[in-house]
Amino acid sequence: RRQQAYGDHRDAAERALAPKGRHADPMAYDPTSAAAADRFASPHRGEQQQPAESTIVIAASPVAQWRAERGMPREIAALKAAQSSEERRAALRDAHAALGGDVGLWRDNFLRLIAFPLSFTADGGDHALRHSALQTLRAVLTVDALRDQAAGQHEAILRAAVACLEDPFPEVQAEAVSCYREASSAFDAADVLRSQLHIAEALLPMNARCLEFVLRELAAPFRRALDTGARVPSSVLAQLAPLVDVLTNAFGHHSSDIRKTAVLDFVDMYLALGDDLLPRLAHLSHSQLKLISIYVVRAAGGREPVDLCNRMID
Repeated sequence: RRQQAYGDHRDAAERALAPKGRHADPMAYDPTSAAAADRFASPHRGEQQQPAESTIVIAASPVAQWRAERGMPREIAALKAAQSSEERRAALRDAHAALGGDVGLWRDNFLRLIAFPLSFTADGGDHALRHSALQTLRAVLTVDALRDQAAGQHEAILRAAVACLEDPFPEVQAEAVSCYREASSAFDAADVLRSQLHIAEALLPMNARCLEFVLRELAAPFRRALDTGARVPSSVLAQLAPLVDVLTNAFGHHSSDIRKTAVLDFVDMYLALGDDLLPRLAHLSHSQLKLISIYVVRAAGGREPVDLCNRMID
């Protein structure tokens, strides 16, 4: 009976994967699809009753072999066939290892491969898998040969890292922070800020624990300019209006931590831009400007008083 079940599953897998027309390529990948990250997810994902471990191993083997025989790279075949968390981690380790040598596998199959760690970060059942997926994403960002291809996925990587900030395990949270900051520093500052604003706008209506971190990272270009003595890139300055809008909305958040984060961001921006920022703050209330003034004085070491309200009038 076991052998018969094995044969039946193999036949069913081959029928399901066999091309059914010009557009039925099982490896077809549409990066614009909203479900791209889950394109290769396990067919058993989300079911309450999972197959027994032994059944998964038997079922996965012929599928992986079928794909490998038809020219699919072994690493991709293993990732597509993996169903249990252990199998996914093992397959992901093999794909990750390919980043340390000849990156031709990733260069030639980038969209196919990047979809796996992106989808694995959304696996709510295995924190070890999410941790491994974040490590793989961060490793991808450090490979110069993949930089151009990764640039097109940087917002998806940022979103994946933000989602993992909600993980209850500290090691996953720490890896998510590292991955987020790696993605933030690897690409054009203006493109990254635009993506960060999209993420912050989506999180503001929620009481997400990660919102404070995301908002604080919005001011990173201004803190970087202060630390290095360089000018804030003009491409970043071009996005001051939406940035101020997001921080103004955060100023009205019900959480005091979120409101304080918005104040600190305004302080960093003022210290980097000086009075050039004031026209952007005209819509803030007198009490909000007073609060920013207090924190500006603290950040400057209290050397001289700063009253943004009076400067706005002047």
